[in-house]
Amino acid sequence: MSNDIIIFNLIANPDGRIDGWRQNGNGFDCNRDMATQSQPEVQAILEMVTEWKPLVLIDNHGYVSPILIEPCGKPHNPNYEEDIYQKWALEVAETMEDKLKEENWLEHGEDAVIPIRDEYANGGWDDYPAIFIPQLSQFYALTTHTIEVGPRTYKGVLGHYISNKTALIFAADNKTEMFNDQVEVFKRGTNFGGPNGGEFPYAYVIPVEKPLQKNPQQVAETIEYLLKAGVQIETATQDFAANGKDFPKGTYIIPMNQPLAGLANNLLWKGEDIEEAYPEVIASGEGMYDIAAWNFPELWGFDREIVEDEFDVKTSTVTNARFPSGQVDNEKSSVYALACDGNEAIKAVNSLLAKGIKVYQTETAENDVAAGTFFIEADNKSVNTLKDLARKYGLYFTASSAVPENSKELKKVRIAALTAYTGSKLSTNSSGTSKLYNIGPMAFVLRDLGFDVDVLWPGDLSEGLDSYDIIVGLENITSKTAGITADGWNNLKNFFDNGGKYVGYGRGGADFANSLDILKITYKRQSSNYNAIVNVDYDQSNAITGSYEQSGTGFVYGPLYFSAYGDDTKVLVNYGKDVFFAGYWLSKDRTEFSGKAAVVKNDTAVLFGLDPIFRAHIKDSFRMVANSIFNLTSKK
Repeated sequence: MSNDIIIFNLIANPDGRIDGWRQNGNGFDCNRDMATQSQPEVQAILEMVTEWKPLVLIDNHGYVSPILIEPCGKPHNPNYEEDIYQKWALEVAETMEDKLKEENWLEHGEDAVIPIRDEYANGGWDDYPAIFIPQLSQFYALTTHTIEVGPRTYKGVLGHYISNKTALIFAADNKTEMFNDQVEVFKRGTNFGGPNGGEFPYAYVIPVEKPLQKNPQQVAETIEYLLKAGVQIETATQDFAANGKDFPKGTYIIPMNQPLAGLANNLLWKGEDIEEAYPEVIASGEGMYDIAAWNFPELWGFDREIVEDEFDVKTSTVTNARFPSGQVDNEKSSVYALACDGNEAIKAVNSLLAKGIKVYQTETAENDVAAGTFFIEADNKSVNTLKDLARKYGLYFTASSAVPENSKELKKVRIAALTAYTGSKLSTNSSGTSKLYNIGPMAFVLRDLGFDVDVLWPGDLSEGLDSYDIIVGLENITSKTAGITADGWNNLKNFFDNGGKYVGYGRGGADFANSLDILKITYKRQSSNYNAIVNVDYDQSNAITGSYEQSGTGFVYGPLYFSAYGDDTKVLVNYGKDVFFAGYWLSKDRTEFSGKAAVVKNDTAVLFGLDPIFRAHIKDSFRMVANSIFNLTSKK
């Protein structure tokens, strides 16, 4: 093996290693963040995989007894070159299994669990979502394996050692043949697709500026991500036409005849209907191991055109993403308007509030000004702050004559992100998994948007909530929740009796609102096995959802709708008439959601049937949560 390179990433999660739990310090399961790339640990892994493109990648886990060795069962991600991958991955897995038997690690006639070969062949342990470290890495590496060992002893460590060493020796012994097939994977990408050819579109076309592009900042962030991942991107050096539409010079073009076409398609496609594409998975009753829809355009909130037919345009290769420059219109004005059309607007507003600069938000749409538009009162000093924010976030501050009368003044808020789980961050469930991940992503997103957020545990409620303006959470909490004292429960009730506010989502959020009489609600929820991108309709007459186009998309994980509520409750978002967009949600269970309430509010709370955060991936919904916080805590 003198001519081979072996790279070890000994601690993929330093925070968890120190604290003895699965999540990192932000409360994220890093092995669910590989597509989103929100966490630095995962960003480092992608950088390493992109640079080295290994023949074999192994991610060591616990705890499946006695040992589980991928490759996975169905459904397979159609963006992988599955035939080449399975050809080698299964052979490597069975070679590891044979060595474990030879070393008597597998005893009494035991076999390893190899999902594609064994009980998970038609569902239950699939490689469909490219959110896991081995699965996104599959676009670079020839074979990738998660290896899960059962024993939490030295034997478990030895199982990893034997299997890992065997796989590396196998790669060294077969590297020429394996390398040739790895090259074939990349070569197929240059022919527009996978094993049968022609499976991918001709190109993805992404406009850069308004009015063709609703979110230029998110486009720049996506292009930056794709470049880091090694995807080839072009920019038009002339105006052109595609799909019967005209696009200007400077438009991004992602050609699908490139080595990483599968990765590009995986992130930019619409997704598919698992029920339709994989009936054998549905028939098995096993369902999906994790999510089935995760794309960027619909969930990150930008426009892209899927172009099937070849078109003619001169291009140049992109090496850096172009971020919007932003500007302040008429620096002599005393009032400026800022559209609430992206997360950067929320960051800017929180920065202004932190500096004591007055910011207002329109409650309704009026005189061509969208509901939810921000207005800032400015003097010479604060105009300089606006100029800095315009440059930093690519925002446009437009001079205005006055703050509209239909506006409410915003305030800098203190947020309590409340979790039902007891103890400290080391609190675990029976499987040893820390529970901070239930609130961690929400706290992370809100902090990134510039909010002041503390994570509170049940025991913290005894200290009071006087310093907070609003509680956010997704878990049901009652007087019987472990760790809440009588004083803690009284403090929680007093918080709402004295004008405190709440934002929650899912079943836990609805139950919390019901248990404290914040917003009395009846809801219907389906299995958390169901997860999907869904079509929704936004009410454009209010500050929370007024910045969205009337028809859009959202995300559900365990779909929930609100079926009954009081007269003081307003519906902000409805599920679309044709509710399903992509993912895993059986058609027989979708229809009852058609047109039902997906987000509701009263003067005290906003409740989401959608999941607006979900592991920090649903970026297009972040400002809806932020606007909920602003709207509930603002004043006339």
